[in-house]
Amino acid sequence: RHGVKEENVPGKDNFALPLTAEGAEGLAELVAFFEVNQVRFGRVLCSPYLRCRQTAAALVGLLGGTRGVEMEPGLCEVLSDRHGLRNLAGLEGPPALQALAARLDEALREAGAEAAQPLVPTRELERDEDDGPAAFWQVMLRGFRLVQRLTDAHFEVGPLLLVTHGGTAKALISALLLGQAVPYERRQIPAMGSFTVMEQRRPESAWRLVGNAVSTRAASGVWEVRWRREVPSESDEHAKL
Repeated sequence: RHGVKEENVPGKDNFALPLTAEGAEGLAELVAFFEVNQVRFGRVLCSPYLRCRQTAAALVGLLGGTRGVEMEPGLCEVLSDRHGLRNLAGLEGPPALQALAARLDEALREAGAEAAQPLVPTRELERDEDDGPAAFWQVMLRGFRLVQRLTDAHFEVGPLLLVTHGGTAKALISALLLGQAVPYERRQIPAMGSFTVMEQRRPESAWRLVGNAVSTRAASGVWEVRWRREVPSESDEHAKL
């Protein structure tokens, strides 16, 4: 999940929310941890949202393949009015989704070859509801759809890194572990700036959750990377959309 970002509040443009200074520092500590442990990635697929692009830029030195960071619309934020669709124009509902789609298409054009064949194209994105029994159902379907479209080519030069958002990360993890889209539950959402490791030992075997790494700053101001064998629960102060 992307690093710690500016707060998502009314009057802000969610698509353009940047990382905070703390978020950038935490990512630098995580990168140093990866360097010490010789962690490298083959390909990187990234949400076009600014905070994810900034996060991917901090990790680009860990790329072992020849490709750059690849923009992937399927990794977008939860597309609801209070989350990924929030904008400065005050648009809501379908008009907000249409306006976002135009921005995503522009970002893909700017990325050029690194966004030529997204797994989930912009035209397939659907709006999510913030409340009710169908809340965040579309992001769960989108995560499942993206997982189903992964191929051996995504892993041929090394581990695949997906840079995304809290709700979308939850959808991807659920899809990998369960093999289906399930209703959204607001628990065990990866913390901002955390790195969740999933593993499939053989093509025919099931995926498993290896663990989660996140950099935290102690009261003394010293940063450290903590490794856990589970994804933080919603009680974690950072485990929010």
